[in-house]
Amino acid sequence: MGGSKAQRRKRGKHSNTKSRKNEDGTSMSRQEFQDLVEQRRQEKKAAKKTSSQFSIDQLLEKVDEYLDTFEYEMAQKFCQRALQMEPDNVRALESSGNLLAELGDTDGARKCFGRAITVCPEEGFSKYMYMGQLHEGLEGLQFFQKGVELMIKERDGEQKEESGASCSSESSASKVTNADICRAYCSIAEIFLTDACFEEDSDERCKAAIDQAVNEDPHSPEAHQLLASYWLSKDNKQEAIASMKKSLSLWQHLVGDGEGGGTSDDIIVEPILSYENRIGAAKILMELEMWDESENVLHTLIEEDDEVVQVWYMLGLVQHERGLEQCKPQARYYLHKAKKLYCALSCDDEEVLVHIDELLTSLGPGEGDQEDWMERQGKEEEEEEDEEDGDIDSEASSDEEEEEEEEMEH
Repeated sequence: MGGSKAQRRKRGKHSNTKSRKNEDGTSMSRQEFQDLVEQRRQEKKAAKKTSSQFSIDQLLEKVDEYLDTFEYEMAQKFCQRALQMEPDNVRALESSGNLLAELGDTDGARKCFGRAITVCPEEGFSKYMYMGQLHEGLEGLQFFQKGVELMIKERDGEQKEESGASCSSESSASKVTNADICRAYCSIAEIFLTDACFEEDSDERCKAAIDQAVNEDPHSPEAHQLLASYWLSKDNKQEAIASMKKSLSLWQHLVGDGEGGGTSDDIIVEPILSYENRIGAAKILMELEMWDESENVLHTLIEEDDEVVQVWYMLGLVQHERGLEQCKPQARYYLHKAKKLYCALSCDDEEVLVHIDELLTSLGPGEGDQEDWMERQGKEEEEEEDEEDGDIDSEASSDEEEEEEEEMEH
């Protein structure tokens, strides 16, 4: 019934041979099979060794260290090891989601943050804020709103703890700041200005979110800049100008005037507005025809990073839109810089390139076309300043000689 021993051995041998296949379907030799077994044994041994060497917190600290130095491959290995040890560890899930987002794996990041939300839905706002950034429109809005709710809850709880420990000489700093909540409200307002602008009551809800942002942090340049965008969307230019002036007053003095002056005492200050937000500020200023302010903002961006096509293009556009003959050389120079950089960086925004060519055509050939034009202009200005200084020194010497002659006569 079961067959002879020889037949059973044959079936067993056939079964074992069938299981020893390479990934491409070809048969695996005995040596290859042994090598594979040894490899897996070593991997398990290494995993066990890592698990015994590091706690989950230590593994995640290593992840943070590698993220700080942009060593994403190593960070990913430690993150995977942490999740193997504790698949539902919220901190590990959030670290993994953050890493995957950095690597451009949006779907993977969503899965990690989504799992973290499932495991711990009512504590920890970060995962909701990340999910808000990874989704668009109303879906993203829901995550931001939940994140704000938890942020306020956490801040209020921390404040109560600090109040209860007021007799102590030491109190822990609050983890959630008003500035954090302000930025969250700004994210909500931006959705109503863009993806959800056609939703019912979007105007009122947008304005309410901005008002809450300003209320949380009246000194936030981002909130006042967003308010300027809101007024622009309502065609209220006067209010938009007032809001932009307020925003600029809160940060521009920290990065200098865009003419190489820098901050006082040459102190390096971390910008309180991101590079992208400052590009946004320049765009709003251009819409409001605040040309000088826009140009100053763009020059500070060039000083920080002179390899951004959009900034050179916008500088050229500002000079072009001024409509003054004396601005044409600068417009040509900036637009040529933008075009050269566009080609060098192999950019793919064809609309920008087409518009650059259109602007250069409308300007026609002339001063500013040469690559060293700005450098020559700088030298000429220095020579003029030296001549002026020489004239002043000469006049001063002449005055001194006249005074000496008068004294000799007396």
